[in-house]
Amino acid sequence: MKISKYYWFVISGATLSGLVVFGGQVLSSFGLSLAEISIIPFIISLVVLIPVIVSKRGWKINKQFLPLMIFYGFVEAIIILCEFGALKLGASVATTVFLLYTQPLWTMIFSSVILKEKISRQDIYACLLVLVGILLLANPLKLQGALPGIIVALVGGLGLSGWVVLGSYASKKNIPPLSTYFISRLFMLIFLSAIFFIMPRFTQEQEIIGWGLNFSIYVWLAIALFGIVAELFNNLCYLKGVEKVPTMKAGIIMLLEPIVGAILATIFLHQPMTLGIIIGGALILSANYLVIRKEDAK
Repeated sequence: MKISKYYWFVISGATLSGLVVFGGQVLSSFGLSLAEISIIPFIISLVVLIPVIVSKRGWKINKQFLPLMIFYGFVEAIIILCEFGALKLGASVATTVFLLYTQPLWTMIFSSVILKEKISRQDIYACLLVLVGILLLANPLKLQGALPGIIVALVGGLGLSGWVVLGSYASKKNIPPLSTYFISRLFMLIFLSAIFFIMPRFTQEQEIIGWGLNFSIYVWLAIALFGIVAELFNNLCYLKGVEKVPTMKAGIIMLLEPIVGAILATIFLHQPMTLGIIIGGALILSANYLVIRKEDAK
């Protein structure tokens, strides 16, 4: 099966995104707080990009797209807060994972209503396969939690869908991936910095608001790798791919993330590989095959 290079870009982005949760767990085990994990790696990724941005012509965007970049940055900030906040507000891990990865369902709706993309019957089948796969991967017997946590996790799922749709829209408007990443992430950091600045008024938990830069060289190396590989390369690959890949299909392909995360957690963090993860992962891969095979046939 011959696959377009743009699909390979999205597949690469989805694979690298599997490093996000795994990398966050590793950094957390090193003692980093939510504030440190949410801000420091992104600063590093932007600093790395500055020489490229300065030397590369044509990276700028039209001013009419600046509100889009601001909103994109706001959505990215919300995603980061919801992923952790849902657990803190009483949702189980299984519930949080499942609701976050309902993303393809919302992406199907948003891409149809907002972007006016045609959704095929095959896309609907693939979306259902992905949702069942995520349900099994999350462990349906542990879907429980307090209502505030459930609501926050659901908002996170909507936010992930917004990230997929907004990134696709920006790329299809011929905004260079470097510009989209750099400007949206800059605004994301502004939003997060403001939020973490006022957060001590509501909580004193150091695992959330703790801040410091006194890390060992090995921890700094891990932070840099997380920011560059798991975040920067992941996003640039996705944004390049959705220049041509339909938004709905990209949303389904991005669900390779929990499969990669589960494999990495099993290998390096010694978390169990359950039957639910295996069957759920197989269903998600089947959904990916459906959407990519259609492109190959076309």
